[in-house]
Amino acid sequence: MRSGRLLCLLAFSALLAGADHAWAANYSFTRIADDTGSFASFGFEPSINNSGAVAFSAMLDSGVDYGIYRGSGGPVTTIATGGAYMDPSINNAGTVAFLDDEGGDEFGMGAIYTGSGGGLTEIAEWGTLPGYYITLSAPSINSAGTAAFVGQFAFDPTTHIYATSGGPLTSIADNSGDFDYFHGFPAINSSGMVAFSGDLAGGGKGIARGSGGSLTTIADTSGPLSGFSDNKLSISSDGTVAFVGDLDAGGSGIFSGNGGALTTIADDSGPFAFFGATASINSSGTVGFFGITDGLNPDYGLFTGGDPLTDRVILVGDALDGSTVGGLSFGRFSLNDNGQVAFYAVLNDGRAGIYRADLLVVPEPSTAALIGAGLAGLMTMRRRVATGKR
Repeated sequence: MRSGRLLCLLAFSALLAGADHAWAANYSFTRIADDTGSFASFGFEPSINNSGAVAFSAMLDSGVDYGIYRGSGGPVTTIATGGAYMDPSINNAGTVAFLDDEGGDEFGMGAIYTGSGGGLTEIAEWGTLPGYYITLSAPSINSAGTAAFVGQFAFDPTTHIYATSGGPLTSIADNSGDFDYFHGFPAINSSGMVAFSGDLAGGGKGIARGSGGSLTTIADTSGPLSGFSDNKLSISSDGTVAFVGDLDAGGSGIFSGNGGALTTIADDSGPFAFFGATASINSSGTVGFFGITDGLNPDYGLFTGGDPLTDRVILVGDALDGSTVGGLSFGRFSLNDNGQVAFYAVLNDGRAGIYRADLLVVPEPSTAALIGAGLAGLMTMRRRVATGKR
């Protein structure tokens, strides 16, 4: 009798433990744009805001005009055309910041612009005269319309991480202090904190965060990390920075930090074997990334956590838009606060395009149902034990 009761209790406990996982993530998918219409090709790193609007770069079928566009699944809005536009960042108002890498203005010089579908606002411009920049990086924009970028003025040896809305500049950091060189791709959050990476003046590399005063160190290479892959980091609303880090012992991982101990989202000592160069974090601390799993038949895809089963968004080989996925890419601003993911996909029927994964919540068996099943099983087992049946 005692052994029978113990067996019943163990079975019931297992059912209750399963009740902790009340929800499972799933996604539906929306096509933002593909190459069967007026677009011939796309940039690989779309950006998404909290309304689900996606900003992306694309070349038209003419093969001449490259532009920046915004879409949510219906008609696409043109932000800019006619330049070598790249690396768009979109805020919650739908304003897009981007870099013209070759010079699409009236003077034939590159610049950083912002726009939402009407005229463009120039934030910074390349040139060789005083007052013009000789160094510019791809920008990041927040909901207040403030853009952050790496900039160096002509005839000025000092390089800065700048933040501006198009008026006065705020210097977040310069290369006369802790850092002597800045990598591209700084990221700004809603409160104006800017995260960036660079080479440290004392040697090694580091990631820091600031708003114009003292800097907060997020990570450096004095510990277990040897570097930061491609320096494409992102920052959440509370100042947590997500990035891809290379390990001293070899391999890499996805990490996040807010000035204290780092959190490992995933590394290649677990079920993953490889990571892409980009990590995207939202306000709840969820981090999205491209990963390849271990094993003889690895999965290639997009994930939002360290469990390749429960945290998968979409994999190479999955069904998408009437075909199957042949390749995937996403960027540092490709995950929003609602769990939506913007990505670039190549399909096995020859098409390619920009898509959005929309997070669904699918209920698993409820706690009440599990308890009921447990009680029914418990009564059945008690009857069997009482009658001596098995």
